Amino acid sequence: MYVKRRVRLRIIWSFAWMNLIIFTLISTSAVLLYQHLNCDWIAIPFLPVSLIGTATAFYLGFKNNSSYDRLWEARRLWGGIVNESRSWALSIRDYMGNQFRPEALSKEEMNYWKRRLIYRHLAYINALRVQLRKSQVWEHNRAYNDNYRKVILQHFGPTEMKESIAPFLDHEEMERAMKAQNVALFLISEQSRELERLRTMNVIEDFRHIDLQKLIQNLLNHQGGCERIKNFPFPRQYAYFSGVFVWIFVLVLSFSLLRSFGEIGENYVWMVIPLSVLTSWFLMTMELIGDQ
Repeated sequence: MYVKRRVRLRIIWSFAWMNLIIFTLISTSAVLLYQHLNCDWIAIPFLPVSLIGTATAFYLGFKNNSSYDRLWEARRLWGGIVNESRSWALSIRDYMGNQFRPEALSKEEMNYWKRRLIYRHLAYINALRVQLRKSQVWEHNRAYNDNYRKVILQHFGPTEMKESIAPFLDHEEMERAMKAQNVALFLISEQSRELERLRTMNVIEDFRHIDLQKLIQNLLNHQGGCERIKNFPFPRQYAYFSGVFVWIFVLVLSFSLLRSFGEIGENYVWMVIPLSVLTSWFLMTMELIGDQ
């Protein structure tokens, strides 16, 4: 997600340059055919094209609103995971103790269990991160994903599962985790099992055990929400045909402007090129924003 105050021109150009060249070629071809080859028949009425543009704009607005809803839900879910993770670490630190059974664990053993539960949670967060970054067939082309993953690796750590969770787990548990189909779910399940074990050891009493289990339940709910967004694509009909409608509008726009500018004056026909390119770029940018 881009978070700087302004989008740099270099970034805008990297997304726009190819489309701008295509738009310029289309509009220039239309003007040359109309102006120099006297192909008056290619000038089509503007009214039906304007209806196409209006319908396309409404369609893009619906797509962009729906895409933003998915983004907003994802932000809330991951923010919830952050908050629950902080609560988990603080609760493990303060809830576990020998006040219920002084002979239960030594100080070193208590620190071992606290560290084990917190480190496993770090492994869980990294496992979920890796799972949510796996490519799906409906996502962008391979070249885009490869470049995206290079940036992720450079700024946000490894993207391979084993490399991501290995620093936080012992060898035996890591090997068992790697055999699981859903590694994050396996790790959170192990947390629940160890909480039950600590309860039977009287390291935590029933009420604190229930409190910690609620944190696990909340984490599972947030994980399920993230997986729902990841694994259920934006409906392909909306995602695909919005691009088709934009391209149809772009292809006919220049031809619909020829007669209107030609009636103003012979040289005004050339104004079709910058205006159609600019209008096409507006709509295509809206389409790309929703798609990205």
